Amino acid sequence: MKRLILIIVAFGTINLVKAQNASEVLSWHFEESGQAVWDQIQSVIVDGRWVTKEYKAYTMRLTCKQPNKVRLEGFWYQKKYIEATNGKTSWIVAPWKESNTPEPMTDLEELVLTNAYNIGSPLKEYEKVLQYDSMVVFKGEKYLKFTFESAEIKKEFYLGPEDYRLYWEVIENKSGIKNLSIEKLFEKYKSYNGLLVPASVRIFSKKYEREFVFDDITLGAGAPNKIFELPSTN
Repeated sequence: MKRLILIIVAFGTINLVKAQNASEVLSWHFEESGQAVWDQIQSVIVDGRWVTKEYKAYTMRLTCKQPNKVRLEGFWYQKKYIEATNGKTSWIVAPWKESNTPEPMTDLEELVLTNAYNIGSPLKEYEKVLQYDSMVVFKGEKYLKFTFESAEIKKEFYLGPEDYRLYWEVIENKSGIKNLSIEKLFEKYKSYNGLLVPASVRIFSKKYEREFVFDDITLGAGAPNKIFELPSTN
């Protein structure tokens, strides 16, 4: 009986330490990224380039507005492209599809756009419900792993064990006709106005690769809601 009690107490202690470590890791991660400041920011404008897997680069302006509005625009071979969502409706003007009029996004296009940029750490939204898997090996490297999963989506976050920065995020959309997944690689962290952000985010899927290079970031510039809305065809 005493042995059983000791085992139960030891098991409970291990779980408690693990929970405390998870809380500490998140605290260090949010402090490193300046999350307390990001929480006060409602909109961001990013100027840069998006780069294809063939290393062709195109101009890009990315506008994000809390909680879930995104607009990406620029020029593709001197032709205007737009990708946008108001959080409910996602649409695209894609000259590479030989189309100059707005049309609905595919599920993969929407998944990429809505995850192209985060105002602050993407872990913050799920802070209270994250599962902590401690140290794991991913892509041949050691990371601290957190997971969020619901009926609609699963997200895995991989943090550096020494600097607590986010380096990989794996996103699986489970709500469509077929499951879709992408991987995000966060690279070249730099300080913008005292906030730490990756200067490059690369997104991969089975048949897709796209890199977003962030050259300049404007915080709190504001953005009218109408730029995210699907244009009227009338």
